[in-house]
Amino acid sequence: MRTSPLIPVPMVARDQAAALVWPGPGAHAAPAVLIRDPGIVRVLGGIFTSHWDTARQLGEPDIADPATGLTSAEMTLLALLANGHTDEAAARRLGVSARTVQRQASRIIETLEATSRFQAGIAAARRGWV
Repeated sequence: MRTSPLIPVPMVARDQAAALVWPGPGAHAAPAVLIRDPGIVRVLGGIFTSHWDTARQLGEPDIADPATGLTSAEMTLLALLANGHTDEAAARRLGVSARTVQRQASRIIETLEATSRFQAGIAAARRGWV
């Protein structure tokens, strides 16, 4: 088992023959969709594989990257915030609470030695992190 801070498509795939896909965040009441079209299943399999390759083993700590000082979860949050997501939207995408997002954002700001989110965004862009 592996974990990833962001799962773009909640799904279960079987032998590249079928995929069961759930709607995105906020659509919890909608039913899952069974997809058997080989082309679509192949694309979903590629998405799964790319995330599997970058995911951590279950229980493996999310250690800060020495180059940035940020964990993979914090880098994912930074990308979401840079793309205009609110704390609440980022929390839904990450499957965490808004409070967790605020705590992680504070740590990002501290790591970047900034005094505001705006200043942190500028610093992250200058460093090529976003």
